[in-house]
Amino acid sequence: MKEIQSAKNPRIKELKKLHKKKYREEKAEYLLEGFHLIEEAASSDAEIKELFVTQRGMKEWGDWLAVNKEISTFLVSDEVMTAMSDLPTPQGILAVMTLTSEDTPDFSGGWLLLDNVQDPGNVGTMIRTADAFGMAGVLLGKGTADIYSTKVLRSMQGSNYHLPVLQKDLADVIPDNERQRVYGVRYRIK
Repeated sequence: MKEIQSAKNPRIKELKKLHKKKYREEKAEYLLEGFHLIEEAASSDAEIKELFVTQRGMKEWGDWLAVNKEISTFLVSDEVMTAMSDLPTPQGILAVMTLTSEDTPDFSGGWLLLDNVQDPGNVGTMIRTADAFGMAGVLLGKGTADIYSTKVLRSMQGSNYHLPVLQKDLADVIPDNERQRVYGVRYRIK
């Protein structure tokens, strides 16, 4: 296992940029923080490229890390973890994930379509609810919070690894599926 002790390490500086959507798209990577979310990702077909773990994290999740030893893992100082995380108190484990390509969805079954829902917590909660109700997938339209932002990822609590969550322009998707029934609700708080 390699060690990184400085927040000025070039790889750490590069990873910090993944908090920005433009850089995530450019690199086709995103950050995932917290053992529960990483465990959910590992149990799906998501690709974990790298893991960064603190000494405390090694003690807590050492058994899991030993089982998943094929994943490139770095031991980092608390200072480095704090620099990489957007949380005031980092959880001690962070993964670099591969962004998956978005296929054209099969719209059989019930899908939740979100358009211009900007609050990351609301987006994550609705995706989690769609998962709980057994929906076939979720489609995020223009103006909706980015699924790979750390706030949305935390709010989804791993539901994005249970059902497809895609980002598409709804104006392009709905006409192509005109045989499907689409129900709409508009909710606005003034």
